[in-house]
Amino acid sequence: MAKKALSIQLADHLTGKAIMAAGGYALICAAGSTKKLTMYQSGSTVSVVSLTNGKLECEVDVDLGVNVDIYMQAPTGHGVVATDIVPSGPSEIRIDQNARHSMLRIPFHVDDASSETDTGFVEPTNGLILPNPTVNVTAIDAGITIDVGTDSGDSGDADGFMDGVSVATLGLAKGTIATGGVTLGALLKADTGSGVMVPEGRVSAGKAITYTLTGSPDTAAGVINLPVLLG
Repeated sequence: MAKKALSIQLADHLTGKAIMAAGGYALICAAGSTKKLTMYQSGSTVSVVSLTNGKLECEVDVDLGVNVDIYMQAPTGHGVVATDIVPSGPSEIRIDQNARHSMLRIPFHVDDASSETDTGFVEPTNGLILPNPTVNVTAIDAGITIDVGTDSGDSGDADGFMDGVSVATLGLAKGTIATGGVTLGALLKADTGSGVMVPEGRVSAGKAITYTLTGSPDTAAGVINLPVLLG
């Protein structure tokens, strides 16, 4: 395994100008995997890569000849995914800053999980989390479920987006308010006053996004999809 450097600037896809705003985060996995590689910034191991002036600069431990998948949250709040990237490039990724709808795509893997796992991503500033979260399960784990929400250690709700969604079947699983199988979290629904729950978006409180694998997981992996409307 070798340490490879990445240096990638985010830029606007219309103007080509570099995005110089503060904030933004990235997680880096081997191509086709959702397990985080060992990532370094300023010589120290980090759990999430912080962008500086819209630029991702870090090193990762990766086997020779293996490409990487990069999951990013831009300073603008937009979700950005670049797959099968040669670690030495590209030097620029362009995004549409005018797009109001975006998708935060966040990898999860049992080997990276703790009791409640901080994903490194946060609710976007002036953003609305839409009540249509999904999980794309890429490695099944019988009898195991996933919760997705906000950091309970910061007055958040750890299952506020998705509550007890099964990861026992490959493919896409959604949060639902169907009777007898409610898995849409409390932050994404409201009571009409008659005991009937309806989907409702969540105005960002700027809290860290977390996930929790319940039970005793040993193989679970996939990608969390949180659709957002940016202000």
